Amino acid sequence: MSLTIDELVMPDALDAPGGDDFAEYAALSNDVETHTLGTDLLAMGLHEMLSEYASTAARTRRHLVARDGGVMVGRAMITTRPLTPESGAHLMVDVLPAHRRRGIGTALLAAAEATATGAGAPVLKVAVAHSVRDGGDRVEPPTGFGDLPAEDPGVRFLLAHGYALEQVTRISLLEA
Repeated sequence: MSLTIDELVMPDALDAPGGDDFAEYAALSNDVETHTLGTDLLAMGLHEMLSEYASTAARTRRHLVARDGGVMVGRAMITTRPLTPESGAHLMVDVLPAHRRRGIGTALLAAAEATATGAGAPVLKVAVAHSVRDGGDRVEPPTGFGDLPAEDPGVRFLLAHGYALEQVTRISLLEA
C-alpha cells in the first residue's frame, strides 16, 4: 500500500481546475453512503454536492483525500464555524468498503483531527452513516434516546478511537 493524504482544493465550478478530483471525491462519498445505508436515495448530484461541500461565511469546510497508488479510496471533511469557534469542529471520515481495515480510516481521522485542532477547535464531533440492524449488542447515548448496533463498522471504528455516542440522527422514508 502506498497511502498518501492530501488536501483537496475545492473547485469554483465542475469544469474548473480540480473539478475531476472533486467528481471522484463526490463519487466516493456517495458510494460509501449507498453501501452503508443500502440505498442511493440520499446520493447527491455533483452540482448539489459542490454547493453543499463549499465553504461559506458561516462555515469553513476543508477536505482531505486518501489515495492508495494514486486512486482515491477515502476522504475526510472538516467543518468549523468561524463565527462560533467554541462550537468546535464536525468531522466526517469515509473509506470505500474494499479498502477498510488497513489503517486508511485511522490515518484520515488523525489528519482530520490535526486539521481541526490546528484551526483552534476545542471540541471534535464526528458524524458517521450507520446501518440499522435489529438484535445484538447496542450502543446507547447518555440521553437514552436511540441506539446503534455495536457491530456497525462506523460505530466500532469511532469507539476504538475514543469517541462516545452522543446523538443518533434518524432518517425515515415514507413510501407513497
